[in-house]
Amino acid sequence: MSGEIYLEAFWSLSADRRVDMSGIGPIPFTAIDRYASRYGFDDDFPVFEKIIRDLDRTYLEIKARP
Repeated sequence: MSGEIYLEAFWSLSADRRVDMSGIGPIPFTAIDRYASRYGFDDDFPVFEKIIRDLDRTYLEIKARP
């Protein structure tokens, strides 16, 4: 699969993250699971989840920089 598909999924899933006074949180597992089911990533779910988690971790690290 094209990396672009994962980036589109990541940005779509980013809307499901918690944002409050303490900052932004990670994308919830339930959102990743729902997205995978809806868009046909069920067979490759472990790979899909890992890629989304890696992108999310990098995103959160960048956002946490002063």
